[in-house]
Amino acid sequence: MDIEIGKIFDGRTILRLSFLANWNLKVMVTMRAPVGVKLTSVLMMVVVLLHLVAILASPLPLRWSMSHGMLRFISTVLGAAVVGFAVSVMECLVLWFYWRGRRWAMWLVLLGCLLTFVSLRHFIIGPPVSHARVLIIYYRIAVAVVVTMYLCTAQARSWFTLHPGHGMIADLEGEQ
Repeated sequence: MDIEIGKIFDGRTILRLSFLANWNLKVMVTMRAPVGVKLTSVLMMVVVLLHLVAILASPLPLRWSMSHGMLRFISTVLGAAVVGFAVSVMECLVLWFYWRGRRWAMWLVLLGCLLTFVSLRHFIIGPPVSHARVLIIYYRIAVAVVVTMYLCTAQARSWFTLHPGHGMIADLEGEQ
């Protein structure tokens, strides 16, 4: 019995417990984002998932013919998939830092919303797209409107301005 109690209060165990308590505290502080940040993050995460679905359901293989060549087809499809997945990973990273209140991430999110509005021109003038893509585009536009309106509120400005450690260097160094 004494041996078990001694193991519980071993110096390494106490060090581990203090590390876990410190880590839990950091996670709890991080999770205290305003409701608007949480809501817009979830909406934007759905946009990222829809982008992944669009990548996987790409009509590119349907346009292929034997005259284009198999190597060209495979390299085009794989290249498009790799670029699409890389963009989705970058979107997830920006969303993570947006959730944590980083000002640079907020500006990237706002830039993405503005690019969504600019891409409306292609949607209106461009070639016809499938019904599923139309729904994705409408959802992206709705999310861009909601996010842009939220980022104009005082709550958003205070979260991204007053949140501690909102610089990129603080993110890289792991400061809070």
